[in-house]
Amino acid sequence: MGLRWGLRCQRCGSEEHVKNGLMRGQQRSLCKGCGLTFTHTPARGKPLALKAAAVLLDVSGLSMNRTAKRLGVSTPPSRRGSSRSRQPPPRSPSRRAGRG
Repeated sequence: MGLRWGLRCQRCGSEEHVKNGLMRGQQRSLCKGCGLTFTHTPARGKPLALKAAAVLLDVSGLSMNRTAKRLGVSTPPSRRGSSRSRQPPPRSPSRRAGRG
């Protein structure tokens, strides 16, 4: 039986693990299947469905501020998932090597 119900190894997917000390106040686990040491850490960032909704609203022509307001997030997170932020930065004019 695992330490927490449903906690799985990130490498092999096994639920067979034992306690293996603490790291920064969190319980560490040792997978019996592959030997990986891991902690249960919640996922970071926004859910994929929210990011997809931001991209759809952006493509449909809604402004970034309206998109953020509709999704209930601040403007910067809504901008990170949009297609506008994926465009390369503008090129600076190149300088010639030999002047004068």
